[in-house]
Amino acid sequence: MKLTAKHGIPWIIVSAVMVTILGLLGWLQYRWSTQISEAYEAQLGASLQSLMMDWHTEFFRNFAGICISLQVGPDAGAHDGWQDYAQRYQEWRQTDSDPGLVRSVSIWETSQPVAPRLARLDAHAVTTEADISPDLMPLLQHLQANSSSLAQALRAWLSATEAAHVSGTKSPSDQPQRTDPLTGWQFDPGLPALVHPIIHHPISGDEVRSKPGAVDWIVVLLDFDTIRERLLPRLSERHFGGSDNSEYEVAVVSGGDHQAVIYASDPAFKLNPAVNPDASMTIFGPPPWSVEGHLWQTIKNGIASRNAQRWRKFPAPVWFPIIRQDSNDTGWKLLMIHRNGSLEQIASGIQRRNLETGFGILLLLALAMAMVMVATQRAQRLAKLQMDFVASVSHELRTPLSVISSASDNLVDGIVRGEQQLQQYGSVIRDQSRQLTALVEQILLFAATRDGQYHYQLSILKVPEILGRALGNIAGLVQQSGFVLEESVQPDLPMVRGDLGAISTVLQNLIINAIKYSGDSRWVAVRAAVVETGNRQHEVQITVQDRGIGISDEEVQHIFEPFYRSPSVAAAQIHGTGLGLPLAKRIAEDMGGRLSIVSRPGAGSSFTLHLPCVEQTDTDLSILKNSPAAIGHTKRT
Repeated sequence: MKLTAKHGIPWIIVSAVMVTILGLLGWLQYRWSTQISEAYEAQLGASLQSLMMDWHTEFFRNFAGICISLQVGPDAGAHDGWQDYAQRYQEWRQTDSDPGLVRSVSIWETSQPVAPRLARLDAHAVTTEADISPDLMPLLQHLQANSSSLAQALRAWLSATEAAHVSGTKSPSDQPQRTDPLTGWQFDPGLPALVHPIIHHPISGDEVRSKPGAVDWIVVLLDFDTIRERLLPRLSERHFGGSDNSEYEVAVVSGGDHQAVIYASDPAFKLNPAVNPDASMTIFGPPPWSVEGHLWQTIKNGIASRNAQRWRKFPAPVWFPIIRQDSNDTGWKLLMIHRNGSLEQIASGIQRRNLETGFGILLLLALAMAMVMVATQRAQRLAKLQMDFVASVSHELRTPLSVISSASDNLVDGIVRGEQQLQQYGSVIRDQSRQLTALVEQILLFAATRDGQYHYQLSILKVPEILGRALGNIAGLVQQSGFVLEESVQPDLPMVRGDLGAISTVLQNLIINAIKYSGDSRWVAVRAAVVETGNRQHEVQITVQDRGIGISDEEVQHIFEPFYRSPSVAAAQIHGTGLGLPLAKRIAEDMGGRLSIVSRPGAGSSFTLHLPCVEQTDTDLSILKNSPAAIGHTKRT
């Protein structure tokens, strides 16, 4: 039965609204989950960046000690000699916790009119080195090229192109300004070494004329092995945890085209293009958002690079800018790599789990809504069927009750006279009473079988016995209707197991339906035969056939539903309750069989009752009670 347009259109609208709401919730869930994932990733990145900045601060604190102890400043100590710097250096070595970081301190004299000299400070003494090591010479040459003035020396970290850009600025306020306490110190990552320009001072008490405006340089050579083997492991363990309990792999690498690993917390760490760190920090060099960094990045990349997620790749605060001897050299970098995958993968995993959970809930909500809508439609449909059933039953009850009431009134009023009329009225009252009784019994039987509370009396039955019982009960109806009932029974049919009264009721309902819906035809056939079903199993098939109005394929799907009656049947005012076929189907299944139908509109219908055969004629009822057909259907009300 279909819902009418009156009922169907609102449900279409409700369904569309529900789908729209679920789609909106799904979109919001995806958006919120993405925002949460991005916020979580940013939180992890900010926390990691904070740890890296703390690491960087302590890393440079180890170098700042020697720089501050030497008391070097372009305008400080106008009358200090090299011996004063040597004494400060020795005092620092005696008080510092890790003096092994510094390999040596020297003075590169570039302000003298004669050739530059390298003076080594050691034990309150100043000695001039006769030979300069080849690895130190490139740095000294770079310093010499930038020693003509203090302004130029403070910008020695700039390349020639960058220096030209700075010199071309409109005003001093546009030029790079440095305000940190270690102003003037610059770093060479290749040696490594720290350098600082110094205004010319007398050497060993002898006054020597210097070049006008020229400066000298103090050169602090750092011990690379101490940094790599002691300082970096100690800082890594302190700030990021040991190699066993740290979430991250920590590595310090040198920059440039040919990167090399300076330190790695994991001995198996290898630097290759596949390594994609979660965060990297440039240890030396100006930040891209400073004035110096703007010039540096503009010349290097053409534009000032600003990453939306700065924590992934960022420079540390400027302590010592790099003496840029090589345009490809970017100094040292600190790399952080999560051991369980990148932070992006971790955040994506959390987002995926959130989405799976959220969409799973939405799916359950959608299924629940669909089930509610289907249940509501079925409830409406069932309610309508029940109302139709009530109307049909009321009509079926009203007709015999009216006849009985009218006949009884005639008897009481004395209208009926003579024995013949009395018999006639008595026969009418008897037939209508039987019709009422049959209707009530059918309703009660349907209710009992539906609840599983009907008690079947199982036994071994012969097919002719079943047919004789069913045909005998409706013989009067067949005769009064003027029908021809054709009976065909295959000889020597095997026995079946079941309840004689229940199976007879099934056949009676099928025959009554055939009579009721035969239309102008007055022919009904009942046939019984045995058929092999496979696996050497056999069943008895009892078929009731008519040549009536037939049933459409669409209606066949509903005829075994309780209270259902075809609209065409209802329109033809053919009486019925819609319980006969559902009751027959239920009883057939309780007997271990089934009920099938073949029908074509205008050509009639064939209903077949399929009952399994009993191969052995064993009449022991204990076997019957334990049979599958009896289990679950022997409850008493």
